Amino acid sequence: MNVKEIGGTKEICAGENYLMIVHNSGKVEGFGKIKFGQMGTGTSEDIKERDFITTLENVEGIACGESHTIFKNYKGTSLWNGFK
Repeated sequence: MNVKEIGGTKEICAGENYLMIVHNSGKVEGFGKIKFGQMGTGTSEDIKERDFITTLENVEGIACGESHTIFKNYKGTSLWNGFK
């Protein structure tokens, strides 16, 4: 098994077939299968390798569900993506 270190992480969460990482900088990375837009990329194309989600910044908190993700920014505003 090849395990890679992910430095500077603030929070990590996983939904059904996808993973999201919030960094201390407020930037978000993710990868996995996208069925319902749950990763906030604006597309339904799967992300096969970990990559930054350029549509998200200044994220303070994150919560993942089966097919949705909730992002909270530093101003306390929440952004919901996905849902069946």
